[in-house]
Amino acid sequence: MGADSVKLKRYRELAKEFLPSELHSHMILSCALEILYELTEKMTVLIVDEVVSALATDDGMSLLLALKSARDVLGTQSNSLRMVFADTDHEKLSYLVRDSQQAFYCSSLIVAPS
Repeated sequence: MGADSVKLKRYRELAKEFLPSELHSHMILSCALEILYELTEKMTVLIVDEVVSALATDDGMSLLLALKSARDVLGTQSNSLRMVFADTDHEKLSYLVRDSQQAFYCSSLIVAPS
């Protein structure tokens, strides 16, 4: 059995173990990213463009909370996840880390040139 076949078998085992349908979406995202790390043994860089639009809907806010949960789990355990949030509105982007009600409150913010 080749290395890819072993990894695929391990993925299926992890999926059955960690992804039951009754889990909340933020747990499913965390588990899926953890499985990705298990399979690749490489850091994942997740780039989210136009992230400020997530503030406008409940689903978007849930997504941000799910991303924070994934960052908390994977960033501390294996240092296997990095996130880059991009948006053309720098003021609203900074709101994500300045407002205490936001999922990424007090996170690092590096403003990149436009």
